[in-house]
Amino acid sequence: MRYTNLSTKEIVVIETGEKLGDLQKVDMEIDPMTGQIIRLIIPQFQNFSFQPRKSLHTIPWNQVRIFGEDTVLISIQPAGAKEMSQD
Repeated sequence: MRYTNLSTKEIVVIETGEKLGDLQKVDMEIDPMTGQIIRLIIPQFQNFSFQPRKSLHTIPWNQVRIFGEDTVLISIQPAGAKEMSQD
């Protein structure tokens, strides 16, 4: 699958139905030795603003469940996706 096909897909949490954003705005951490995706890093935007909040959702690649036609479904741990602060 090419990035251009992925970039229009929306990321949705299976358990809650929460929309986290679309893949066009997501960073990916990639293992430089294998080329495999390690995790998705999703910025959280404030309503009616393109300025990101001070937190990011980080979703390990093993939590990605399904690549559908319009969406990417992820499953989060019961504790939720980890958040990390931007400095």
